[in-house]
Amino acid sequence: DDPSTYAEAMASLDAASWTTALQEEFNSLRDLGVYKLVPCSSVPQGRKIMKGRPVFKLKRDQHG
Repeated sequence: DDPSTYAEAMASLDAASWTTALQEEFNSLRDLGVYKLVPCSSVPQGRKIMKGRPVFKLKRDQHG
């Protein structure tokens, strides 16, 4: 089964692979300018910071 949380992924036998995959994904998102990190104190009142979480899915073949 695929891990459903970060904690499960890090507790699995594939933790090192998940860590590498997460780092590669974050690097790609940063390089593409998908997001910008800002301090919470700079967010205008009434605005919300978008939250996200990783989704862990093992690719079983060339089609995913």
